[in-house]
Amino acid sequence: MTEISYATVAKKKKIVRVFVYGALILACVAVWFSTQQPAQLTPEKSNTLSISGPWEISSLDPSKQGYILTRMQVIETLLNVNEKGEITPGLASAWQVSDDGVDWTFTLKDDVVFHDGTAMNVDAVLGSLNNALKKHGTLKKASVESIKAVGDNQIQFHLSEPYVAFPALLTNYSTAIVAPASYNETGDVATLYGTGPYQMESFEPPPQTNGEKIWRLLGRQSQHHVRDLPDRAPS
Repeated sequence: MTEISYATVAKKKKIVRVFVYGALILACVAVWFSTQQPAQLTPEKSNTLSISGPWEISSLDPSKQGYILTRMQVIETLLNVNEKGEITPGLASAWQVSDDGVDWTFTLKDDVVFHDGTAMNVDAVLGSLNNALKKHGTLKKASVESIKAVGDNQIQFHLSEPYVAFPALLTNYSTAIVAPASYNETGDVATLYGTGPYQMESFEPPPQTNGEKIWRLLGRQSQHHVRDLPDRAPS
């Protein structure tokens, strides 16, 4: 029978404690790194998701191609819909309506960051929604008179008349929230910065065939001649 001395047991316990402490330190370091904002992520095969499908994305504007962009989890909306058809929180954590049904107030989630590193604050959300209001989308279904900030983390829609289903409008892709830097001087989305778990690294619209450009690439200018042909006399 093998004898086990106290010193041997103590030594083994010490080794176990060292491994446990080491594992805890590594776990804490991993958690710390996971909470830090990456400075710049270089696209590689290991961290890039390439998607192809039987559809085309011709624009980055949520009012035009937002359906695909929300399904790809690049952009997000204030509210969502679950599998039961119930309205659930999205970028807004809570909402309420006034007694007369014309003022809808939404509380924004804290610590949400756009893909460009800027914070999703009241000003950014107001800018995105006001841009959406000018374009084609579900907000046109309600008589929205104004959108304003209420405090530091709430926005309020004022309607000219009650619209009971108003929260459902904010689940639509056309109302997705994008960063102020996404827009160019004309209000069009030039570079898409959303809040979703995936960021669009590059965008290449479907190519368009242009006969004149093709001929120029060949080193010659295309010319088209049309002439009238005389009627052929019956034989």
